[in-house]
Amino acid sequence: MSLPRLICVEGNIASGKSSLISRLLTANRSVNAIQEPLDTWKSYGGVNPLGLMYADPKTWAFWFQAKVQIDMVLKHCQLKNGVNVMERSIFSARCCFVENMRRQNYLTSEQVSALHANFVRFIDHHSIRPDLFIYLRASPEVCFDRLLTRSRNEEKSVTLEYLRSLHNLHDDWLLNQNKYPVEVVDADSDISSVVELKRKVDDKTPSIISCIRDWREDGAKTAAVNRAIALMVAVDSEPFCIVERRGFVNLLKILAPWYNVRSRTSVSRTDIPNLVLGVLPIEGRHTADNLSSLLSNCIAEFLGSEGADRCHLIVRDAASVMKKTVRLSGLRSIDCFAHQLQLAVYSGLRKAVMIDFDGVLERIKKFIRKLRKSGVERQEFIALQQLEEIPPRWLKKGIEVRWNALHDMIERFLENKAVIDIFCMDKSSFPKIAPAEYLIMQKMVDSLQPIKKATVMLQGRNVTISSVIPTIFVLRRALNDCGTEVSTAILLNLEERVEGIEENADYVVATLLDPKFKADFIEEPQQVASRELLKTKAEKMLAVVLAETTRWR
Repeated sequence: MSLPRLICVEGNIASGKSSLISRLLTANRSVNAIQEPLDTWKSYGGVNPLGLMYADPKTWAFWFQAKVQIDMVLKHCQLKNGVNVMERSIFSARCCFVENMRRQNYLTSEQVSALHANFVRFIDHHSIRPDLFIYLRASPEVCFDRLLTRSRNEEKSVTLEYLRSLHNLHDDWLLNQNKYPVEVVDADSDISSVVELKRKVDDKTPSIISCIRDWREDGAKTAAVNRAIALMVAVDSEPFCIVERRGFVNLLKILAPWYNVRSRTSVSRTDIPNLVLGVLPIEGRHTADNLSSLLSNCIAEFLGSEGADRCHLIVRDAASVMKKTVRLSGLRSIDCFAHQLQLAVYSGLRKAVMIDFDGVLERIKKFIRKLRKSGVERQEFIALQQLEEIPPRWLKKGIEVRWNALHDMIERFLENKAVIDIFCMDKSSFPKIAPAEYLIMQKMVDSLQPIKKATVMLQGRNVTISSVIPTIFVLRRALNDCGTEVSTAILLNLEERVEGIEENADYVVATLLDPKFKADFIEEPQQVASRELLKTKAEKMLAVVLAETTRWR
C-alpha cells in the first residue's frame, strides 16, 4: 500500500484552483481531492465569516485567520493513501494572507506572533510535509476580471490592489523562500492542460510494474544493493563468504524480498573490481623509472590525456624513490604529514629515552601476548582488577605504524600498574617492568597525548592540506606546555621535518581559504606575508581567467 502523497494547488484569488481540481478529479478518479472549505467560511454559527472579514478586516482579520488555520489543519488530516490534491494549504494561509493583513495593518504584531506560533505547532505536531506545490500563476488583472465575472457577494470589496499584493506574496513565497518542490503553471489562459498535470501527479506515484522492474537483475535497486554489498566487503574487510551465510541471506530477504543475493564469485570477480579506480601490478624492479611509467599510465586512464594538468598535488611518503617517481612524471607532490608526524615521534622518543626503548615496548607486548594465551591467568588478572577496584578493561596491543595505538597500549598498561605488579610476583615467565621504566612510560603517555589527537584527526576521510599548518601551530604549543624531555625531543624533530611548510604557497593558501582556520592558526610574524602570498596567487589566477576570456571573444 502506497503512503499518502500531498500535492497542494496554490495561487491568487480566482486563479483557477477549484476548476483545476475538478478537472483533475474527472481525469483521475484515484486522486483524493481536498477542496478549500469555502462553504464553512461563508456560513458558520449563523454568520458569514468571509463576508465579515472583507467588510471590516480590522475587526475580523485575526478571528477569521485563526479559524482558517484550524480548518486547514483539519483538511491536512484528511489525507488518504495514494495521491492527495489539496486546494490551498496552511502554508499559504500563513505566508500570504496573514502576511498581507500584517502589511496592511489589519493585524497587530502580537496577533501575527500568535498565528505564527500556532502555524509552527500545527505543522510540527501533524508532520505536514507537502510533496509538491502546483502554483497557478495568473496576473492580478486576469484574476480581477475573473472575479468580476463570477460575482461572489463576499468578494465585491476585493480590489485590484489587494490582488496585486497577494500576487507578489505568492511569488516571493513559492519562487524564493519555499523549501518544497514547486511546479509553476501559467494560469493567465484557461486551465486546459489537465493531461500534462495528471502525468506529473502520476509520476509522484510509482507503478507496481516499475517497482518490480527496479528489482530485476539489471534493475536500478538491484545494482545499488550489489554495490552496497561490495562496498561493505571492501571497507569492513569482510570475507566474500558473508554473502552465503544464512543470517546475512535471511536479513536481505526481510529487508528486500525481491532481491536475489549474488554468489561470492560474482562479488569477488565483478562487483569488487567495479569499485576500483585504478590498480596496476608492479612487474620487475621497483625503480623510479618503472614506477613513473605506471603512475603516468594510471593517471592518463583515470583523468584522460590532460591528467597531468588536472592533477594538482600528489601525497606521497618521504622515500627517495617516490620523490623521484613523481618528479619524473612531471607532477607536483607533497610529503604525507601524518607519516612525518609518526617519524618525528619515533625519532624523538629514541633520542629522549635513555633506557632500552625498544626493549620496554617489547616487554609490554610480550606480557600482553602471554596473558591473552592463557585462560587461567586471564581470569586471575581479572580477579585482581576487581580486588583493586580497577575498571575491568582489557590490555591493548599496540602497533608501531600509528603511535596513537602505542599510546593507548602504554596508557592502558599504566592504568593496570598495581594489578600487574601483584600479578607478576609469582609469575617468573612474565616480563618484569622496573620503576624507572614506569616513570618513562608515564612521560611518554603525557607527551604523546597531543600527538594522538592530531593523528586521529589526520586519519579522517575528509582532511585536506589546510589542516597541516594549524596542526603544527597547536602541537608546537601543546608540546612546549608539556615540558618533558620526551616532548621537547619530539618537537625538535618535528620542526626539522616540517621546515618550509609554513611558507609553502600550497599549504598557506589552503589554510587561509579554509573558513575553519583562516589566519588564526598562522604564526603572527608570518601572517602579513601569508596574506600577500594569497593576494599574489589570486591576481595570477585572475590574469589567466581574463586572458582566456579575451581569447574566446
